[in-house]
Amino acid sequence: MHTKRNGFIILAIAIILVVIIIIILNSSTVNAPQQQSGNQATTTVVIHYTPPATLPTQTEQGSCWTNSIAAPYRADAWRCTVGNAIQDPCFETNTKGTLICGVDPTQGKEGFQLILTKPLPPSDVPQQKPTNWAWAVALQNGIFCSPFTGTRPFIDGQAGYYGCSGFSATSSTMLMGDLNNTTPLWTAAEATIQKNGTQWSVAASSTAIIQTVWQ
Repeated sequence: MHTKRNGFIILAIAIILVVIIIIILNSSTVNAPQQQSGNQATTTVVIHYTPPATLPTQTEQGSCWTNSIAAPYRADAWRCTVGNAIQDPCFETNTKGTLICGVDPTQGKEGFQLILTKPLPPSDVPQQKPTNWAWAVALQNGIFCSPFTGTRPFIDGQAGYYGCSGFSATSSTMLMGDLNNTTPLWTAAEATIQKNGTQWSVAASSTAIIQTVWQ
């Protein structure tokens, strides 16, 4: 009698285990798409750029006359001239009298060494430092942007703060106004602008998700 009862108990346990396994497998299948969508970034990556210990082999000579406009809150970032070209930002390195310029992390460009022909002026950066700034921006849609370092364009009552990749003579993408970091996933007002004759106008606008910023 006990043997028969034990057999029923074992069989019941086995059936329960099979049911549990089926439920788990079904649950995994149903949740698979949700897990895939969860792979999208929920937080913008903020990178503080540090010049590499091993500097690029290419060298140029030039000088810097003021702190960077592209990276205005870094005391070690500068606006410099190399020949007739302006380089901004250029960053101080551990080698005295040598800066690194032309770095573009969005494109994997390592830049070049700038050998100073004259000492740097005293650094003068704002004491109050906001958190929603960047000298390089990567959007989730694959577009890359950098701040305007000259006169900001003013189009349809909006100021363009960042110019983006894909610029042409008749169309462009810009980020209008400051970056929005009120949530962990930063956003920006993205505008597609088009040229009609001599006038530029906003053709489309949307909220862009920011994947990575470099400060």
